[in-house]
Formats: sequence, structure tokens, C-alpha cells
Amino acid sequence: MLSHFSFPAARPVLGLEHHPRQSSSPAICLSRGRKAIRRAIGGSSGSSDPQASQAGAAGPSGRNNPSYAPPWALMGRMIPADRIALSAEQKQVLISSAAARLSGLDPEAFDAKLQELLLLLPDLRTRLLTLKPAILVELCSDTRGVAYKLVALREMFPDANVSMMLAKRPTLLTEAEWAGVGTAHRKLGEMFPEGGLGQMVTQQPLLLVEEVDEVVGELERLMPGVDVRIMLLRNPGVVTQVQRGPGSLGPGAEFMGGTDWL
Repeated sequence: MLSHFSFPAARPVLGLEHHPRQSSSPAICLSRGRKAIRRAIGGSSGSSDPQASQAGAAGPSGRNNPSYAPPWALMGRMIPADRIALSAEQKQVLISSAAARLSGLDPEAFDAKLQELLLLLPDLRTRLLTLKPAILVELCSDTRGVAYKLVALREMFPDANVSMMLAKRPTLLTEAEWAGVGTAHRKLGEMFPEGGLGQMVTQQPLLLVEEVDEVVGELERLMPGVDVRIMLLRNPGVVTQVQRGPGSLGPGAEFMGGTDWL
């Protein structure tokens, strides 16, 4: 039946014509085919010169034309690793892992220390994502000392929310800053004999630095004619407006700006 029908001869594909007399390898044939396709896209007149091919591809129908963009350019863009969105739980795991390595403890042992610290300072959990690993290691390495300092702070400021205060300024418990807390308490008591210190330091723990009298003096210089004492009682956060740099306000001042390490 099929002998009564004639089929039209197949048209050769550009650059892939069959040459029975040639004994080229498949790799050579494919290479020729790719060159032919590039010539057709780039509009070159059969030249196999690489520079000519690149010049042709740079034209309107070449690389600058979105329709001829390489496939990897059409599939989306590469995202740097530091811009990958992490959940709060994933960030906390990274911070805990970094702190554990810094402490020299295995992750399980360090996590047990961290849980002890969070039992003493439950409000500190909200600051774990912004707390530097070095500070976390120092606090976790001496939870008994942290408990002692909590008792001392409650004796100094019986009407203060100590847990919230330390969540805002955890460096108060570090060795570098704790030595000045007692002096700051004495100076604040002399400046505000009428009381109200607990509410002040809860709202703004930055007042608990040894140079608190210098901070108050700077506010008086910046605001002449204003009763700084009354202003601080009503709005303790005004001390952050003193433009003297975080170093002048104590080694923990950078924490008041919500600085993220991750």
C-alpha cells in the first residue's frame, strides 16, 4: 500500500546537513551545528571568526536583546547568603551555636547554661537575637553571679522592674560595667532625693553609668533654663539625645540602639 505514495524529501536543518563522504565525529558535527546557529542568531555571513561572532551577538539581536538572553539570566537572580531570610528561631540557633563555640562548651552544655540564665532573666529572651555572643557567654558562664547581682539591684531599686531593665541593658551585669552601678545609684540618689529612681532606671537603664552626673551636666548645657531633673523624671529617655557618642555613656550604650550582629 505504501508503495503508491511518495513522501517529500526532508529539508536539511541549517548547519546539520548530511555529508555521506565526510567521516566527521559527532562532536565535530555538533560543533558545526552550534556555529551555524550562532551565525544565524548573530546575523554573520558565515564567518567562523570568534571575534566576528561576538561582535554580531552584541548587536540588536544579540546579548543585549532580552529574547536572546542566556537561560540562566532568565531563571532569576542570585541572592547573597547574607540576605537569605531566617526565622527568629533559626537566628537564635545560630547565635547560640556561635556563643557555644566561643565558650568552649558543647552545644548541649551551653544550652543548659542559657536556660538557667533565662530562668533568672525571662525578659532577656526578647534580646537574644540582638545580643552579641561574647556578652551572652559572659552572662551564661556565671549564672550564680548574675543571681547575686539581681538581688543587689532589687535592694537598690525596690520599685524597679529589674528583669525588664536588664533586658534593655544586659551589659549592666558584665564585669566591665557592674563596677559603676553602685556609684551611679549613689549619684542618682543625691540628684533625686524625692525618689522615683526605680521607674527612671526601668525606662532608661542608661542612667546607671558612673558618669551619670556628667550626662546630666551635658543636658543642662544643651538646654539652658530647663530643669533637667524634672525633665529626667518625666522622660528618662532624653539622655539618648546627648550627642557624646556611645563610648561616653558606658560600654553598653550600643545596646540601646538595637544593634543587630547577625
